[in-house]
Amino acid sequence: MLVPAEAWHKLLTWYGMVEGQPPLERKVVDLPSTLKVEVYPVEIFLCLHSNMENVITAQFSRADSIYSIQRAMCEAFSVPPGSECRLWMKSSDSTCERLRNVHVSVLDACLSSAMTVIMETRNADGTWPSSRPQIM
Repeated sequence: MLVPAEAWHKLLTWYGMVEGQPPLERKVVDLPSTLKVEVYPVEIFLCLHSNMENVITAQFSRADSIYSIQRAMCEAFSVPPGSECRLWMKSSDSTCERLRNVHVSVLDACLSSAMTVIMETRNADGTWPSSRPQIM
């Protein structure tokens, strides 16, 4: 059953919640020509260019911006504030494409579940790790 957030909070105050059961909060997103309840968020794998074995999984709305992924990654990987970073989208065929516009949505960037987003931070000498001859 889908209910607006205000109704959910009222029901919660009346009846409480079962211990250990998190609420299944979902967003209503404005997709082209329709409003949809996002039952299944986009599940993306996140890692740093410097340590691609340490992968975490996070869920995002299709309406979330790429910048929200960047913020989540900075927090999850303890990237120091003020660090200059950029994101890359790695698809299932192992090709990588830079996510240049952090203001577009997950939907507009064509990110889908099971894709990997790689974050790199600028080196102290001003270079980028991906600029070196090694391949991601």
